Order: sequence, then C-alpha cells, then structure tokens
Amino acid sequence: MKRITILILLGSLIPLLSFAQIKVYKSYSSIKQKCDYIPESINREIKIDKDLITISNFLNGGKEAAKLKINKILNKEYVFEGICTWYYCTDTKKDIFNGYQKVIIILSKKGTIDVFYFADEVTIYHNQLLY
Repeated sequence: MKRITILILLGSLIPLLSFAQIKVYKSYSSIKQKCDYIPESINREIKIDKDLITISNFLNGGKEAAKLKINKILNKEYVFEGICTWYYCTDTKKDIFNGYQKVIIILSKKGTIDVFYFADEVTIYHNQLLY
C-alpha cells in the first residue's frame, strides 16, 4: 500500500516538476543592425615579409600605409574558403586611446585578403581586399 501511495505522489509531482523547467520569453520589439558594404577603388600594395606586413594606402582615408608586426602565423580553415593562412599581428603605430591594435589578416586561395582591425574588445573593422 505504501508503494502505491509513493507512486501516486511521484506521478502527481512529475508534471509539476517538468513545468517548472520550462521558460517562456515574449518579445514585442527588436533591434536590427544593418551592414553596408562600400566598394572602393584604391590601388594598394600588400607586402608580406617574415616579420612585417605593409599595406599601402590603408589608413587615414587611404593616405598612410599600415605597418603590422607579425606575432604568429597559422594555417587553418576559414568559413567556406578551406585552409587559409592566418596572420596574427599588432599595429606598429600606437593608438592614443587603445594602445597597440590587434589585427588578423587572412590570406585565402580564392583571391581575397581579409583584414580585421580590433579597435577595442568589442569593435572590429573588417576590410576585404581583392587581388
């Protein structure tokens, strides 16, 4: 008799316990962010040495060259492009507010160079150079 009572109590508690684990959120508004891609026609020269990458006409509206010190080079997969060469760099020019900026350059085999400038921990500027 005790077993039947225990089974009835457990049977009545199971729906209550399973209901307590369900969380429902309702949303009546959302924030959308739009990304606009602006093609530019600027002649640039990308020079990759063993410890330095130089991209001409890149900074200050295409007037100054970006000089990047290479910290690490890896070959790993990048989205749908397969195995690409990743260059982890730091800018040689110190920013007043953020110090030396981190940069990742991904050299793909399909004719693009992706440059990711990390302005801070949240803001990332992405430029795609075609060659």
